[in-house]
Amino acid sequence: MKTFIVLMLLCVSALGADTDVHVLTLTKTNAEAGWVSTRDVFTRDGQTNLIRVTNVRAGQVWWVYHFYHAGQLVANFVADSTSSRFNTEASPYCVSLRYSQSGWIESAAIGTKDGVYLDEFSYSNGVFAPIPGPIVRDGLMKPKFSDQADFPKRKAN
Repeated sequence: MKTFIVLMLLCVSALGADTDVHVLTLTKTNAEAGWVSTRDVFTRDGQTNLIRVTNVRAGQVWWVYHFYHAGQLVANFVADSTSSRFNTEASPYCVSLRYSQSGWIESAAIGTKDGVYLDEFSYSNGVFAPIPGPIVRDGLMKPKFSDQADFPKRKAN
């Protein structure tokens, strides 16, 4: 019995140390209406951090992304072949998009209102996905101004 308890404790600590991203994929089809919908639910540390819905109908594809942190919806991203929209939700978190020099989205990050990284998502070929592995949480995702002296100065006329 003692051996069983020790093995259980070792398994619990191994589960707690798991920082990889896991995904569950569900697909629905409706042949009569001619559409297919795939829902990918990504989790990190047992918490959902991204739900990606891919819809295909009549040869057209569009995506809906729901970004989460600590069980709260933080932002949404909707895109098709012609346009995209990004909106944030009222939450205690902020979202930052990083762009390439050519103006394309490279990644999205969720952080605290103070700008401390909590989660990050790559963006490639029109698809967001959580960055695997543990997130480095000691960097800031936005500049921190301690007082007015840190703001750029304007020249007086």
